[in-house]
This record gives sequence, C-alpha cells and structure tokens, in this order.
Amino acid sequence: MFTRNEAVVLVAACAAVLVGLALPWFRASPRPVVSGTPEPLPSPSSTAPPAPLVVSLNLATAEELERLPGIGPVLARRIVEDRARHGQYTRLEDLLRVKGVGPKKLDRLRPYLRVP
Repeated sequence: MFTRNEAVVLVAACAAVLVGLALPWFRASPRPVVSGTPEPLPSPSSTAPPAPLVVSLNLATAEELERLPGIGPVLARRIVEDRARHGQYTRLEDLLRVKGVGPKKLDRLRPYLRVP
C-alpha cells in the first residue's frame, strides 16, 4: 500500500494538521483568578433615563413622550401641538402627519403607544 517513507510523511502531515487545529485552544489566555470580596453591582443612578412606558398618545405630556425611544424635546412638542391643532388621534397611524415621524419611527414606537 504505502512505502515506509510515505507512511511516515503521511503520519507527520496528519499530526501537523491536528496540532494546528488544537493550537488556538492552548493559546487562549487563562481565566483570571479573582480573590477577595466581589464589588457590588452599581445601582441605577438618578441620572439614568427612566425606562419607557406605554403611554396614551392623546393624554401624554411632552415630558412623558420624551421618555420614549427616539423622541426628543422637539418631536414631543410637535406631537402635542399637532394634537392640539387637529384634535385627538384616532389611530396610531395619525402620528405620521407629524413632521419627524415616518413609518420606521412609528413601528419603533408602536409598543410604547396606545390610542383609546
């Protein structure tokens, strides 16, 4: 089948491939040893923004709207002004008439808004 020299070369090549595949595992840095008492996790600071809530689009103040992701002070004011000018929203899609609210932003806000 193989001559002795061919078998030695074949075994050496297989061994080199196996070592090459296993080498990255051995190069991984060891896990650090931690001693002493662990530090407590940081508590939420008062400067962190509060978590978004589900708000009524017809009752929310500009400040409440600002707490929603993607709505800043200018857009919150536009929403409140649009509601005052055109009346209450009857469906979430009515929000598209506000400058700065497009289909993508509306889809991101859907989980946080409701219209009674």
